[in-house]
Amino acid sequence: MNRQQIELPEDQHYRAMVVDLWCHPAVQEMARYLQHGKTTCLSHCICVSYLSYRYCLGHGLNARAAARGGLLHDL
Repeated sequence: MNRQQIELPEDQHYRAMVVDLWCHPAVQEMARYLQHGKTTCLSHCICVSYLSYRYCLGHGLNARAAARGGLLHDL
């Protein structure tokens, strides 16, 4: 499979919450698997993670738990 480099969003607050998970080999391994057609499992999980994080920030909920849970939800 020809993969592009998958990156985290530029939001430094978000990155600080998930960087330890992001660096884990099991999380990086998700880039090897396709999900929802042409999207890798890792790309999908980053999207879920970041959108959940932003939603929780805007609604006074636990944004850290949402960011971390979203990143790991398909692991």
